[in-house]
Amino acid sequence: DRASHLLGARGGVLFLATADGSMLRAAISRVPWADYTGLTLRLGEGLAGRVAQTGQPAIVNDYQHWPERTPAAIDSPLTAAVCIPLRWAGQVLGVLNILDDQPNRGFARDDLELLAQLSPQAGLSIRNAQLYTELERHIEELRQTQAQLVRSEKLAALGRLAASIAHEVNNPLQSIRNSSEGNRKNKM
Repeated sequence: DRASHLLGARGGVLFLATADGSMLRAAISRVPWADYTGLTLRLGEGLAGRVAQTGQPAIVNDYQHWPERTPAAIDSPLTAAVCIPLRWAGQVLGVLNILDDQPNRGFARDDLELLAQLSPQAGLSIRNAQLYTELERHIEELRQTQAQLVRSEKLAALGRLAASIAHEVNNPLQSIRNSSEGNRKNKM
């Protein structure tokens, strides 16, 4: 939202790379003419896929006539787009695609440079969010493992209790059995 506002554009889409890095998935879509959230692109597909693949920012100022546009954007009123890679530690984590549908709209090199200044902070924010998500997943796995250990320990304690009760019940029964066998032998 902030990047769109800074460039005076009407919207934008944040694409994140999949875990294996072979695809991009639209994580956030803020454009008035369509919701691209969930849209998946292969590396090299469309402007976002090309920027993710090359790691180089790009501008398309006549999107309707650009031969590499994605099928999802063919029927859109999109006229211009500027796209930058979002990196962390040299790895492309995703791309930020700023879009506009205003007639005769074009992005300039200055717009690209402004977005490039946002790129490192955005990449760091994305990586922090990924790490936080991984941490939450590990904590949940730890909680599940801990719950299984508690259940296992409860079952083991129940088993020891049952064995102790059986032993305590068996002692008087053994005495009764011995006594009844002795009485039976005496009667014979």
